[in-house]
Amino acid sequence: MDIDEQEAARAKEARAEMLHVMGSASTMGATPTEATTPAPTESTQAEEDEAQRRSKWQKPAAKGGKGGSQVADSWSEQFSQGTVKSPLRLMLFMAMMELLRTQAEETLADTEKLQRCMNVGWTVEGENALSPAWVYHAWDPAAKKQIKADTAPLKHVEALKQIDLLLLHAPREGVLKNFKTAKKMSPKDQYTAEVLPFMVSIGLRGESSQICYNALRLLSGLAVTKLIGVRVRPERGQESQLVKQLKESYMGTAYCDWTRPSAPWNSDA
Repeated sequence: MDIDEQEAARAKEARAEMLHVMGSASTMGATPTEATTPAPTESTQAEEDEAQRRSKWQKPAAKGGKGGSQVADSWSEQFSQGTVKSPLRLMLFMAMMELLRTQAEETLADTEKLQRCMNVGWTVEGENALSPAWVYHAWDPAAKKQIKADTAPLKHVEALKQIDLLLLHAPREGVLKNFKTAKKMSPKDQYTAEVLPFMVSIGLRGESSQICYNALRLLSGLAVTKLIGVRVRPERGQESQLVKQLKESYMGTAYCDWTRPSAPWNSDA
């Protein structure tokens, strides 16, 4: 068996384990369909923005749904029994992608849901009724709300393709480095924040890592992720405190040219 066959087998096994974990977790709460965010209702833009801020993916205490903590509890039990070998970060990430794909397919099959998505500005008409396109949104810091981005909408079939690519390539060796939140999740916790951020880290080597990075980039800001109350966006580049201190120390040295003012173009310097 060559490397490609091994990686394909790894992805197939990880998907089977993920479905097994999700199936076990569903006995603790609602089914995946019941646990996801309801389809959008016709409303004003202000109401839609407020609903978007409030409905986030799978808060553990929300609506008795099968949240991330229940998936984690199910994974812990299955892992201790030896029936699951994949790491928790992979199971959580794949579970999210699987839920997204399920909701996207169900929305396309339901004319009423699809029409509501179009009414609130999540989708636009495509080549035909079976091929709508999902709109991109961006954050407007001045208005402090999401607005429709200038990026051209992404076809429904193309959005599903990106989800499938993530499900296929994320389980491969060295691809999904991390998927976690800084806050400990528990069904007993009360989450007062409107957003529960998760950090996704993708490896730097290999074709599969590049494929996953490109897929996440295409899903960033895409309205289809709102079906499960998720917004994907790239990390804002921030320097660590150590890097800031190192930069300040270096720029304070006598041999650092960065601190020297540039001479006028017509000077003798």
